[in-house]
Amino acid sequence: MDERPTATKDATGGGRLLRITWVKSAIGYRESQRLTIKSLGLRKLNQTVLHYDSPSIRGMLTKVRHLVRVEEAESGTTKPERETGTQRFEARRQRKAAAYEALMDELALDADGGATVEQAEGSANEGVPAATRPAGPTAAAPSRGEQPAEPSAPPEAREAAGEPADSEGQAEPAKPSRSRKAATSPAEGEE
Repeated sequence: MDERPTATKDATGGGRLLRITWVKSAIGYRESQRLTIKSLGLRKLNQTVLHYDSPSIRGMLTKVRHLVRVEEAESGTTKPERETGTQRFEARRQRKAAAYEALMDELALDADGGATVEQAEGSANEGVPAATRPAGPTAAAPSRGEQPAEPSAPPEAREAAGEPADSEGQAEPAKPSRSRKAATSPAEGEE
């Protein structure tokens, strides 16, 4: 009975390594040979990969022997361990969790909810007279093209100051004139 060769083991328990280099293009050859090149892990011409010497690898190398160069790797060379998809996912999850924790620390919040923005503003407004505090829970900056909102005073205070009040009890803001003639005063137009 013909015995098939098995992977040889060295003293460290690992198999003998083969250095496989893709040296000739697979264009014009059977598709099964192109797929064999791909299954060996070769993606580009002149790329080199390491594989343990085994009957399955030897069979693939026999099929594409005219396209590759095979050498035995020098002793002491080990095949690098590949990271699995699960390991990459776990590493990415840990990086995101660390970034989230850093953001929470920067905002002086803990992961359980901690202080909210309103509470932080409330503590910042302590000791400030009520008349000078912002009107709402957050004082938003005016967007582009908008006039900043003035704090609204009660209608009685505006009437005492001589400002006209509209139907809602708020003064109507003055609208800037867009025409050039309206921008000049009548005294200038007469001269």
